[in-house]
Amino acid sequence: MKRKHIEIRAVGERVEVIVDDYELFDYFDDVFTENGLEYQFISEEKREGRRFHKMHFGADVTQSRLREVVVATPQDEVERILQLKNSSERDRGSL
Repeated sequence: MKRKHIEIRAVGERVEVIVDDYELFDYFDDVFTENGLEYQFISEEKREGRRFHKMHFGADVTQSRLREVVVATPQDEVERILQLKNSSERDRGSL
């Protein structure tokens, strides 16, 4: 499953959630935790100069359950979080 800024994919018996923005990663970390979905570890990956953040879930967390939680998150909330980051970057650039 791939949604703008977030991807959920099966890797063997485990599932990864990949997010292309740290603030959004932090938001989904909280959302998953609130829904009883705990990852085993996190990692980062660089692609084409961009940093991607990964949550690695154990076999006890299903791809379909993660998908339900992501789909239940309104896209406008995702965009709001991304706008907060962009606004703060613009503010720092204007100093």
